[in-house]
Amino acid sequence: MLGEIWKIGDWLVFPAENTLRRDGSEVKVPPRLMDALIFFARHPDHVISRTELVAHLWNRSVVTDQTVTQNIFELRKALRDGSAVKRRRNISRQCLNAVISL
Repeated sequence: MLGEIWKIGDWLVFPAENTLRRDGSEVKVPPRLMDALIFFARHPDHVISRTELVAHLWNRSVVTDQTVTQNIFELRKALRDGSAVKRRRNISRQCLNAVISL
């Protein structure tokens, strides 16, 4: 991920800096949220289950549904409008905006 820049919707995403930039504003996010965002971005048309998300972000550690839900909530909050990550049947997530690796 070092040096990668992604364009996700209106956002420029700088994974190495854990930073999102849009319209002159900058948002810092915790590394786990950045990892989640990039995971979604790499699978833009795939509905991602909680199991997949846990396996990728928590290395198959035991985590509660609340932990997953809270992380998705925080990611949507960081993206402000929530449109980049959409809920599907409360168990899956999908990155919907145009995704480009720059």
